[in-house]
Amino acid sequence: MKRTPVTVLSSIRLFCAFSCCVVLSITLTNAGAQTDNWNGGYGNWSNPGNWSQGVVPGLATDTAIYNPSGGYDFVTLDKLGFARSLTLGGQDGFNASLTDGGLPQVLTIANSLTVGGRTGNLHPYGGTAITAGADSSNAAYIQRLEARPLWSQP
Repeated sequence: MKRTPVTVLSSIRLFCAFSCCVVLSITLTNAGAQTDNWNGGYGNWSNPGNWSQGVVPGLATDTAIYNPSGGYDFVTLDKLGFARSLTLGGQDGFNASLTDGGLPQVLTIANSLTVGGRTGNLHPYGGTAITAGADSSNAAYIQRLEARPLWSQP
């Protein structure tokens, strides 16, 4: 069977489209594997400049808030928040707090919420609803001032 130029051109286009999909898939897989760390200090969750990857975390992002230099991180959830996982605090000296600033927000964590060490503090005192996965844990401090449940499992 003799190939016509149209068939060869179609095969080349199909190969190129397939190659682009493979490269895009690998890129997205690798991009999601990194943890987006809080850059340190005081600030709002919704500010991309406060995060190590330069973007606000999403449902595909592992997220960590703690300061390995021994300083204090104070993060205000000022808008709707998302993360694949969230680690708040860590070893002694790595202090971190997450609050809603007294205003009701929504924080959705697809997998685990870990309030770690003795230095993680979660203060959703404005009525924020937190949804987190079943493998969440607390080894530090969670403060809730109203009668609403702290978090629910999806």
